[in-house]
Amino acid sequence: MIYPRTILWCLYDFGNSIVVMVFLLYFSQWLVIDLGVADFWYNSIFVVATLMLLLSAPLTSAVVDKSGAKVPYWIVTTLLQFLFLLLAGILASYLPTTSLIIVLVVSCYALSNYLHQFALVFYNALLIDVSFRGTEGFISGLGQFARWLGTIVGVAVGIPFAHSAFRLLGHSGRSQTFLPAIFASLLITAPSLLLKSPPVRAGGRLHIAVLDEVRSYSVTFRRLWSQPGVARYLVALFLFNDAMLTVQHNMPIYMQQVLHLPDKTKSLILGGMFVFAAVGALISGRVSDRIGHRRSLIGILVSWTVFLPLLSTIKAVPAFVLLMSALGLLLGATWTVTRAVMAYLAPTDQMNHAFSFYTLAERFATVVGPLAWGAIATGLLPLGAARYRAALFCMGIFVLVGLIIAWKIPAQDQMPIEFK
Repeated sequence: MIYPRTILWCLYDFGNSIVVMVFLLYFSQWLVIDLGVADFWYNSIFVVATLMLLLSAPLTSAVVDKSGAKVPYWIVTTLLQFLFLLLAGILASYLPTTSLIIVLVVSCYALSNYLHQFALVFYNALLIDVSFRGTEGFISGLGQFARWLGTIVGVAVGIPFAHSAFRLLGHSGRSQTFLPAIFASLLITAPSLLLKSPPVRAGGRLHIAVLDEVRSYSVTFRRLWSQPGVARYLVALFLFNDAMLTVQHNMPIYMQQVLHLPDKTKSLILGGMFVFAAVGALISGRVSDRIGHRRSLIGILVSWTVFLPLLSTIKAVPAFVLLMSALGLLLGATWTVTRAVMAYLAPTDQMNHAFSFYTLAERFATVVGPLAWGAIATGLLPLGAARYRAALFCMGIFVLVGLIIAWKIPAQDQMPIEFK
């Protein structure tokens, strides 16, 4: 059964993914290809956002666990995210692209990226409140399905503006995509913010002494990380997400520099991949509930270790499109299952705190992975397009190491009774 609160929860993933996709596809190319900014500096945006998240999310989420008030924090971070996106869109669209304006646009985008990741801490923790026991994989899959539908809409929103020779909104070219995506995303995301807060759990406190929480944080931290499988899983998640997020962030540039594809072709390839990702999310949610979340995760990671190195060797466009479709299935399945695994590993009274580290593990991959990709793409400049192939191949190594570490996490039926 799908509850109204489940629909509202999924609507957030759908709406927010529109603007995330447009900025992923066009902001990267606007900055690196149109303005000539080095790949390293583009990838540094995600490094800065993740470091900010590291300094704020764990303690804040531990405080929220004591009160149970997830939704207010989710709403505030989401609204601030859109505020900085709007500033970035206006600056990029209507002001001359001087060095100062570029720095301001990049700063606003970095802040919006940070706030989006912060909002995901509370959004992901709501999984147990919008589903019931035994359906976490299915509901997580619905959220991911909505997410990938949103990315497809994002591609569709961007195409007519990015490929127009006319100045429809501000400057002509890729920057015209930013404002339409922001407004479309905000319009669709807004109803999801009507989701009511779940009841405060037994023993929860509405008023928290923050200084006391800071003093006792080390105890909370040690308790979470001593739980069966949590530390191992988060380390593995950090490593294999290095590959997945870095590839996703850099794929538009890869297709431009390696395969020399025009923007419209790139958009169509990514749009097709996202269709398969939506299908993968739905299928994997059902399958993982039946065969087990851990077993599903291991199968997915094995597949990644095969496909990434293989993709880096492909030169023919038809073969590349075929493998991108397969990667779409894997993308849809990956974040469906990883979220469900975290939900069964985490103690119920530390769900926000656990998902803060889950989000950090996902996004801290935007430190090491992008730095590795940027270093290879910049350091091997004399190799031309081959440097991007080398970077893509190296991402497969990250997945392999994550797979080795994840192999020994406990299955759900092996968890202590209070976790089941």
